[in-house]
Amino acid sequence: MRTAVVRLVTVFEQAKQSKPCGVAKALETEISAFKKNLPVIRALCAEGLKERHIAHIINKLECGELDGNENLNKFLLFKADDHKDALEDIADTATKEYQNERILNQMFADWEPLEFTPNEQKDTYKLGGDSIELIQATLDDHLIKTQTMKGSPFAKYFLDTIIKWED
Repeated sequence: MRTAVVRLVTVFEQAKQSKPCGVAKALETEISAFKKNLPVIRALCAEGLKERHIAHIINKLECGELDGNENLNKFLLFKADDHKDALEDIADTATKEYQNERILNQMFADWEPLEFTPNEQKDTYKLGGDSIELIQATLDDHLIKTQTMKGSPFAKYFLDTIIKWED
């Protein structure tokens, strides 16, 4: 967007059209000013941002009690520039925690369609065929995912669930 505006400024300057050139320059200035806020906006729109992350952000920015989300948003846009790196770290953590949560939920969902249907055989029942292979493959895959998540520093909020799942 900015490159298009810069081209417009150049075209209008070459054509000696001062009014359109002034508008294009004003737009370029506004885009540059807005661009400063993009890292903060990206951080605040991070996937997986939960109440605990928002509380961490509020604590980090030392903004105390604010009435309503609108005041919080305004405050964040004006004060957050000083804490851009901290906000990006919190947003990064939220995204990675969310990825672990999604993997864990997917593992629970993976077992739903699996059927354990034993075949009757000489006064007993036996699992066999494709179901055994599918169950074993799913189990192996989930063991690896569980071990990986368990060792992740971003799994602390789900560690109890992960340990129960592992057992």
